[in-house]
Amino acid sequence: MSVRRNNLTDNMCIISGTANPAFAAEVARVLDIPQYPAIIGRFPDREISVNLTEDIRGRDVYIIQSTV
Repeated sequence: MSVRRNNLTDNMCIISGTANPAFAAEVARVLDIPQYPAIIGRFPDREISVNLTEDIRGRDVYIIQSTV
């Protein structure tokens, strides 16, 4: 099953956290929207660092990440 792209999905994108990147990839595939890459690391104090590698300005961004 896939969703036909239209004006609503043209500006949408997904960014995956570290919890379940396979699930985020499947959501992006089913919706036929891009999954933008992110470089995710940790600072020495264990805080998370996220760097986006592409410009997302003007897009509707959905982050898929577990909160647990």
